[in-house]
Amino acid sequence: MTYQLILLDEFDPERLAVYEDNSRVIWADKTNSSGRTIVMTTLVLPQYLATASKISVDGTFFICSSLWQQLFILIGLFGETWVPLAFGLLPGRAEQDYTDFFELLNSLVIKYAKSEGMKVKKVICDFERAIHNSITNCFGEETEIFGCFFHFRNLKSICLKLSLLFL
Repeated sequence: MTYQLILLDEFDPERLAVYEDNSRVIWADKTNSSGRTIVMTTLVLPQYLATASKISVDGTFFICSSLWQQLFILIGLFGETWVPLAFGLLPGRAEQDYTDFFELLNSLVIKYAKSEGMKVKKVICDFERAIHNSITNCFGEETEIFGCFFHFRNLKSICLKLSLLFL
């Protein structure tokens, strides 16, 4: 399978329409006061999203175009394998931006997997309160939220450096 990197000044979904193996890229978007949120996955992945009970999400800020603040990635656990399931371009780090991402993704699951939506029970993410609030609002109070060890280790290192600075 060959992938082509497309750098755009504006989002053009028709340029992302089909991979060589004919799996269609599907997408949904929404604009709020922060800007435009776009969620992308393939036509076959909503079936996996409908059954994934454990997911992990994280954003990266270094490889986004100037139109968005972050690329947000969702992976799901199936057996012992983590599978990338969806990508989002988010305009910021506000709770509404994450909520838009999860709601848009859930709408794709309902439409293409012909299911009642995502049934997430456990989420691994960083320690941003906005993400935690959004997860609780979108998936319910009973959804367990776990902090990511990578981010915890970085936080622990920062706290240690700060304590040494103030001694």
